[in-house]
Amino acid sequence: IKPDGTTSIETNPKPSNRQRLHEQHQPVPILLLGLHPDQCTEDILDMALEYNLSVAIVPCCVFPDLFPSRRIVLRKDCVEGVDSIKDTLDNELNVNRHTEATSVRSTAPVRSYDDFLQYLLDKDDGLQMVSLPFSGKNKVIYRKV
Repeated sequence: IKPDGTTSIETNPKPSNRQRLHEQHQPVPILLLGLHPDQCTEDILDMALEYNLSVAIVPCCVFPDLFPSRRIVLRKDCVEGVDSIKDTLDNELNVNRHTEATSVRSTAPVRSYDDFLQYLLDKDDGLQMVSLPFSGKNKVIYRKV
């Protein structure tokens, strides 16, 4: 500490992606919105998470054949008795099993709308989902920053 009360330690925190855009005089969005965005649904969400933006997406189409690497972690209640039906799971769901200490994590490909919603929600603990007041694919996944 200097005699005037200031410190001589200089800190240069790494700027966030959002700050970098601002410093480059680029327009900084405050919300990314996707209504039935088809193949770019995940890209919209990933961009919002990377740049710490608010986001709202209404997913519709899953496109499992275009995105075969998308996988969800099966919840414990979904994999009870997994050892007794391992062959069935491996053949029908292409399940990957990973042993971590004493826990077993099983994954399955994202094939259905509900799988896709869970896959997107699993990307960040701050994401929430509500139903919109109309019929059809009416789930909105959002995060307010």
